[in-house]
Amino acid sequence: MDDQILPTDSFMDAMIKIADGNPGAANVVAQLVQLDPIKILDADDMGLRGPALWIAYKDYAGEGINKLSEALEARSQNLVNVVNAIPLSDRGEHTAVTHGRAR
Repeated sequence: MDDQILPTDSFMDAMIKIADGNPGAANVVAQLVQLDPIKILDADDMGLRGPALWIAYKDYAGEGINKLSEALEARSQNLVNVVNAIPLSDRGEHTAVTHGRAR
């Protein structure tokens, strides 16, 4: 599920699209929403959906939601590098970018 988030989507629909069926990513989305709901759009813009979002949280941020949030805000190249170092098959075919989600 790599659907674009549309203006007509409900907030719940956007959260489901970003989690992309990955339970770990769903947990990260829930934490980001509690911290700052706009962060899920930052994650989406960087191509961090499903397994890629989980990898960013687990491997880059050491499971620290504040560290992940700061990296999303800064559009961290280091975060992108960590995620993209993981084989595509393990990150759900998602490529992380600093701006403008790869399609």
